[in-house]
Amino acid sequence: MILLFAGLQRIPRELHEAADLEGSARGAACAWSCCRLRPVLALNLALVTIQTLNTFDLILPLTGGGPARRTEVVSLFMYRSAFARHGGGTRGGGGGDLLALNLGPRVPGRAAHPARRKAA
Repeated sequence: MILLFAGLQRIPRELHEAADLEGSARGAACAWSCCRLRPVLALNLALVTIQTLNTFDLILPLTGGGPARRTEVVSLFMYRSAFARHGGGTRGGGGGDLLALNLGPRVPGRAAHPARRKAA
């Protein structure tokens, strides 16, 4: 929440004023605000993913996934599918989903903002 608040504070007030003067719709103003928040959202996604993977060492010894797997996180699911159940086909399932979740927003972002070529 603090990261998103800081990201919103980074957006210059002049952009809001210009959108009001041009008479742009609320949806358009929200769209360019979201574009300005993209780096903050990517950082937040990375931090939440790292935190989720780091909770494995707390959940496994304390609850073991809890009753009916209510406290199971992605890292615990990957551990169980790879080692506890010997699931050959599902070993990389959780890891692949987590990778897709992290790389999913990056691919359209790279296509929308191609790398600038250096002048020779």
